[in-house]
Amino acid sequence: MDERGGNMAVVMAGDEKAVDDRVMAFNNGALASRFRRRYNLPDFNDDELIELLHRTISSTKPNYHVADDKHLRIAARRVGKGRGNVGFGNARAVQALVDLTSERQTARVVSQRREGTNPDIFEIQRNDLLGEEPRLLDADTSVPLRTLRDMEGLDAVKASVDGLLKLAESNSQREELELPL
Repeated sequence: MDERGGNMAVVMAGDEKAVDDRVMAFNNGALASRFRRRYNLPDFNDDELIELLHRTISSTKPNYHVADDKHLRIAARRVGKGRGNVGFGNARAVQALVDLTSERQTARVVSQRREGTNPDIFEIQRNDLLGEEPRLLDADTSVPLRTLRDMEGLDAVKASVDGLLKLAESNSQREELELPL
């Protein structure tokens, strides 16, 4: 590499910590001194993820449209929660979301057609992008919750479970209003 300085480019891509630990530390760090320039590409912010999500949908499904852009923003914010985690990749996470959205949208359209309705096959709705809306569990519909309620004692555990369920419901409502969680 020293002999070819200025005539050769070496590109390494990946998680910065992994590259440093596995590659640059080779030979007690001597390899790291061979690289004069390093560029760190940060994860996208929420606005950039919204744009990437919109472009990915537009390019892979050009005739499709999102029913409400608010849900696009919420979906991008959810994807953005992966920032800083090892293995997170902006484009990969967005593509996975678009694939999952497509599966949900297809299942919804097929189900609605079976029910005799005529859905817009090019519309992406809230549940297609974000999944089903969370519901607060109650002892009437949830066997594990009913089993917990029927147990004697465990008041602290029951209170903790109730608190978690209410927090999940509150977070869902705040997310729909586009408020911080």
